[in-house]
Amino acid sequence: MLSRCCLSTRLLCRKLEFHSPVCTQVASLMRLEHPPNYDHVEFPEKRKLKFFDKVPKLPTDQRPQKMMKDLALMRGPELIHNKLQYAEFGIQAVQGGRLRHGQIEAVRGIMYRNIDEKRMFSIWRIDQPWQAVTKKGQGKRMGGGKGSIDRYEFPVRPDRIILEVGGTVEFQEVRKFMEQAAHILPFKARVVTKEMLMKEKEEEERIKRENMNPFTFEYCAKRNFLGMNVWLSPYDYRWHNKYR
Repeated sequence: MLSRCCLSTRLLCRKLEFHSPVCTQVASLMRLEHPPNYDHVEFPEKRKLKFFDKVPKLPTDQRPQKMMKDLALMRGPELIHNKLQYAEFGIQAVQGGRLRHGQIEAVRGIMYRNIDEKRMFSIWRIDQPWQAVTKKGQGKRMGGGKGSIDRYEFPVRPDRIILEVGGTVEFQEVRKFMEQAAHILPFKARVVTKEMLMKEKEEEERIKRENMNPFTFEYCAKRNFLGMNVWLSPYDYRWHNKYR
């Protein structure tokens, strides 16, 4: 029995030797991409995200002020903080909303675990939560004035840059954990780069320049096609159905 096993293994080895491929090393010219240049990168003094207080600091003789909802703070496009200024990558809001302190801390925790301070940095593009949100206690009757302050939030408009990430890194290295941070935000957000924002702006200008169809949303709304003014709001005339 043992001799048969040895014979079968010998035959198998001979077959493998007969059919084994022969590899020959050849020197060739490889087309490799040039490594990116990081001479323009400037690192800030503190390379990780700043901690925000849960409650804004007020003078001792000042009472915290109750505020209205003020939904206009979340409507329309962001006109100031809509571009990347300090780094090459960032998280941009697609919709409007409010950020709570716990959600800001969740994003900061993801960045804290994944940012390598030797070659990366991250910076906030938002301030600490400042808008007071009131709430009545559970089981209380309606009426009796405005409720007490429950928490503070930060209002965000569409196209607002939430944070930026930069350093001597490529986009593929930071994309995964930045998408994870964008996913836990209470509104739709996306990961963007400087090149991506420039291409989108150029494409928008090209479409506007080469468009031959006169029946745009602005054109139809001003002339009340099919009586559409009944269904439109003042914001549709201002932003032409791009923002709510």
